[in-house]
Amino acid sequence: MDSGGSFLAIMLSIGKALSAVTLPVIIGNTGSLLLHHIAPADFYAIPIFKTIARAVGIMVGILVLHASILPSHYALEDLFLPSSPWNLSFGQFLLQHANPMAFRLIPIESGDAGTPTWRLLLLVAAVVLMVVNTVLAVLVWPNRFAWRALGVCVGTVVLTGWTVVYLVSLALWSLHVLNFWVFALLGIYYHYRTSHH
Repeated sequence: MDSGGSFLAIMLSIGKALSAVTLPVIIGNTGSLLLHHIAPADFYAIPIFKTIARAVGIMVGILVLHASILPSHYALEDLFLPSSPWNLSFGQFLLQHANPMAFRLIPIESGDAGTPTWRLLLLVAAVVLMVVNTVLAVLVWPNRFAWRALGVCVGTVVLTGWTVVYLVSLALWSLHVLNFWVFALLGIYYHYRTSHH
């Protein structure tokens, strides 16, 4: 009976983890379809726009991770303990780490040390790159299409930033929940992504 209960608990954990893994795939594919619909006809023929937007999205994701998650939450020695901050139910995980409304750009603990230099540099770099994208869009397209191109760039930034935050959070939560089983799930996710591109 105990072994049956343990097996059921493991299968439920794997099912929840699989749902968590497929979420960014569903959101990513849906977001990409929407952005392709909005984009000017030749937008994706000029890869610099998407490349810059993705780079800015990664920067924003890093800034959000630093601001939204306490440094102690990354401590591997506490990751598997019952008191771990990653000891969350599936619903709690989604509310805290998949919900953009829970994200922040201002660190939880700013302290008296001020903003780290790397955060300022990353923020400045992100702003400069978005200005470059804006200028290029205005030069390449007429006003209406330029705004559509910029909308796609902003959407790409948001989608990429959310994906960065979610995948890092998912990796830490999955390590806590599944221990070594997480590596099998990551292999399934990698196989799915490579077989569809």
